[in-house]
Amino acid sequence: MKNNILNNKVIIVTGGSSGIGKAIVELLFEKGANVVNADISVSRSRILKVYNDCRIKKLLEVNLDVRDDESWNGLYHSVVNEFGKADVLINCAGVVIPDSLIKDSRNLAKDEIDINLMGPVKGTYEFLPLFLKQKSGHIINIASLAGIVPIPGEAMYSASKFGLRGFSMAMALDLKGTGVKVTSFCPDSVVTPQLITEAHYTDSGFSFSGKLLEPEYVADKILKVILHPKNEVSCTRFRGFQSRLFGNSNFVMNLTTPAIKMFGERNRKKFLKTLGLKEVKNACTG
Repeated sequence: MKNNILNNKVIIVTGGSSGIGKAIVELLFEKGANVVNADISVSRSRILKVYNDCRIKKLLEVNLDVRDDESWNGLYHSVVNEFGKADVLINCAGVVIPDSLIKDSRNLAKDEIDINLMGPVKGTYEFLPLFLKQKSGHIINIASLAGIVPIPGEAMYSASKFGLRGFSMAMALDLKGTGVKVTSFCPDSVVTPQLITEAHYTDSGFSFSGKLLEPEYVADKILKVILHPKNEVSCTRFRGFQSRLFGNSNFVMNLTTPAIKMFGERNRKKFLKTLGLKEVKNACTG
């Protein structure tokens, strides 16, 4: 695929400093886009590193807390001041905290809703007027297969991703004919710092019930969605089919849950061993 296929595109990626977001930032920059990495973990505020590549493209890093309206507004003005426009907003920042509901970790559970669901909603409020004025734009929300099928041990995460998926699909219908596209992108489990930490929890077996994806593989699928927008994409397509079959039938769900959890638990333990890690419980972010 040519390295200039995204020439002159301005693409914002939240959570672009690690995991899936980092892979997306690197690939899109390689393909010729002006990329904005908007992440809470960058070291300086508003204007960070600007890399020039033959004066054709730039990589801009901007501090963003997706839970905060003012932070989103600062990102908006940084992007418009630098580029005069925006073409794609990829809401990738996310967090998963297994057992947050069962263990009555209310503040942590709130973070899952605020970051995974309300973060993309706030981003949509901020950039949608610009997209409508331009009569073009694309919002890609990184949901999850956990937004199609409920995940035992991760009730609040499932709630946030079900909500994000529903929001995205409804917005896609609302914006039909405006030139603005909305995509709900639902990947299976991806090998990221978040998944590595998630593996420390004995109730996270569902996340290890399929073949784990690499961030670069997911980034490549995102690139294809940018080039050929769709309302919803499952990654992989087969796992998306499985998730719909499982999630749409209480009978199938109740019948197969024990076996899936047992299979996933074996894979979880194998995954930890391959990394030389022990089970140490802590919150999962990334």
